[in-house]
Amino acid sequence: THHPKRLYLNVSGETLIDPRYVEASDGIGLYRSEFLYFQKNAFPSVDKQVEVYGLFLKQFYPKPVIIRTYDFGDDKNPLNLGPLQRVVSDYFITYEKPFIEQLSALLVLNETYDNLKVMIPMVKRRGDVDAVIQLMKNLQHKFGFSKTLPPVGVMIETEEAFMHLDGFATGDF
Repeated sequence: THHPKRLYLNVSGETLIDPRYVEASDGIGLYRSEFLYFQKNAFPSVDKQVEVYGLFLKQFYPKPVIIRTYDFGDDKNPLNLGPLQRVVSDYFITYEKPFIEQLSALLVLNETYDNLKVMIPMVKRRGDVDAVIQLMKNLQHKFGFSKTLPPVGVMIETEEAFMHLDGFATGDF
């Protein structure tokens, strides 16, 4: 039988994973959080996000669970705003409240689970990641959390990000 060195699952929605897959995998490599929106055509509350993400973090513990922040664009545009640039900086403007609520839910979970990793999609430059990390630090301070932030990584999906790969070398993943 072939056993790959690393096998990470791609997951979306709320359904728990069959325990056989949990055992056979090395964790969740991509949790598509925007599918929580599409299940009800509404952004989930902070409590709902804590519940759903927390179940996966608990089920896979101590294996890593990488939760990608909302990834919306022309192909998945909840507010039907027409063409979007699909870069993380747009989320600060277009989806500010849901984005802040999502980061808040992730920080709540970070206080309990140390297997959480956060992935930021559609970055252009290192400054995009730094802005998200600063927002997380501000929220952490606001809530009085003291635990170290979870590792923050990126999806390299834009030509501009590819052209600035060196700027991401200091990232967590």
